[in-house]
Amino acid sequence: MDTKQNNIHFTLKILFTSFLFFCLDSCQDNAAPFIEAKTSGNLKETRLGESNYYLLLPDNFEISEARGKEGQLGYNFIPYDTSSSMFGFVEIEPGSHSIGGGETDEGLKGFLSSTFLNKKTTWKLYQTETKYFEANTQRGDISAYVSSKSRNEIDSLIAVIATLTKK
Repeated sequence: MDTKQNNIHFTLKILFTSFLFFCLDSCQDNAAPFIEAKTSGNLKETRLGESNYYLLLPDNFEISEARGKEGQLGYNFIPYDTSSSMFGFVEIEPGSHSIGGGETDEGLKGFLSSTFLNKKTTWKLYQTETKYFEANTQRGDISAYVSSKSRNEIDSLIAVIATLTKK
């Protein structure tokens, strides 16, 4: 092949690869089960500290502030029942590193979707070596993370975070 044919061949490979990645990304979002925001039950509107962020928190949950070494600001929410493994976290002021740590695709089990700050978002779902389920998502500088031994409880925690709004 001459140089012109090589360039055309290379360009077609790049276009095909780009198209393939676009299709996979689009399919991933469309195939992800959608988790509805929790809107019924014993919920109370809870302000995250002094911020303009609010979520509907079940009345059997408590919330606490978490500060990182670089000034990051987040909020943990867990059930009052200390035997539960459920844990939720929303970080509203990031530093150069998230309080929640880095992200990897090790243990990736799939994707979920929900609303997050009134827009649809995709969550990455993982299962750790210790058999815990974890999921995380991000919109701009705001991120969320959930963890539990139970896969069903992940959906429940995401349903709570799906109520997050800014006023």
